[in-house]
Amino acid sequence: MSSSVAPFLLNGAVPVFKFGRQFVLWLHDRFITTPTDPRNDPELANLTLDSALFVDEKKQCPVLTFFPSSWCNLGCSYCYSGKKEKINLNFDAAKIAIDHLSKRGEAGDCTIGVVFHGGGEPTQNFELVKAVVTYLTEQNISHTRAIVTNGTASTEQYKWLLDHEFTVGVSIDGPPPIQDKQRPSRDGTPSSNRIETAIGRQRDHKNFGNVNVRVTLTRESVVHVTRILQYLRSLGITNVFLETMEDNGFTRTNEFRFKKPTTSQMISATRRAHRFAARHNMRIGRGRFMSSAPRTTGCIAITGRSFVITPKNTISACYECTSDTGTLGDIFNIGYIDTRQGTLVLHEEKVDRLRQRNVYNLPSCTECFAKFICAGGCAVRGIRETKDFWGVFEDECVLIRRTVEQLIELLWTQSANSAHAT
Repeated sequence: MSSSVAPFLLNGAVPVFKFGRQFVLWLHDRFITTPTDPRNDPELANLTLDSALFVDEKKQCPVLTFFPSSWCNLGCSYCYSGKKEKINLNFDAAKIAIDHLSKRGEAGDCTIGVVFHGGGEPTQNFELVKAVVTYLTEQNISHTRAIVTNGTASTEQYKWLLDHEFTVGVSIDGPPPIQDKQRPSRDGTPSSNRIETAIGRQRDHKNFGNVNVRVTLTRESVVHVTRILQYLRSLGITNVFLETMEDNGFTRTNEFRFKKPTTSQMISATRRAHRFAARHNMRIGRGRFMSSAPRTTGCIAITGRSFVITPKNTISACYECTSDTGTLGDIFNIGYIDTRQGTLVLHEEKVDRLRQRNVYNLPSCTECFAKFICAGGCAVRGIRETKDFWGVFEDECVLIRRTVEQLIELLWTQSANSAHAT
């Protein structure tokens, strides 16, 4: 049996990577449960692209992302939001957004996504979070709940979130020496102890499995990825997303002048992370592999169903671009809410243009075997890096292609070892 299936799969013999994570899962079931040489497998050899497998984004339900507050109690060195005044989102604006945007999904059985995020820390305006959930429940609006937090939520807040079946994404960059350097409190004091304590008190909660961690890797911390995963495992965390720090303009002024990892560093770190996860029953993800089915759009911001409500009552398609000024603001700012009139205005022409930024229209994606996995990746980062609406972030493309190869190689190695053991 071949020691590596990747070369065979990547030489164009079969269009397997058009199936994204769905195919990886299929490959896992097929070759680990019953190890087989793919060249002798007629099912794999005859695999063809079926458009029915694709998610039709136009038929998906809306995702409403609320920014409860612009204020944050941490002073992360690489924060993409920069310095902002303290403004809280008013419930009246949130209610108008729910009343208007929850109806954009297909008639009938539609479950909208509700996310609390921040260019600040959402738990700084926790009453807004509670009020939105109460209103959605009272109106019998079917929805899922998620929050992205810097981890400093109180024990009571964590418990409330898990009691109400939230998916809780916590940003933790690693053990205290890394966390406290990259993500200190706003006054410069350590943040790690507070986060450890609050999370630790929830480990016995029946919904603790809903907690996942996002790790932002810098050029300095990426070499410690195994140590980071060991630390998170000690906290009871099993689901981890690894992301790269982005140099967005604000990061250049931080005290330690962190830099984004090189592509080769991330490739190496991703390989080590997946091997560690395989040994310790952890799941490693990246933001570019969020879809469970093939996709033609790189991120939710360009699907026409993402609506980010900011404390200034503007509506953006992307949580990383909430300003209504500048080139990115012109592209991603798609509307506003007028609380006095009780109205919501959407610039439908902007929404439609964003939808055009799909895998079929991106020149860089034409010949890429992984194009239906990432579909061009993050739109904001691609446009920011290239100054082109149709541009993609090439460093990320290299990383994604190599990561996919590594995943297949890892699966094949496990398959070969399983076959040898039996």
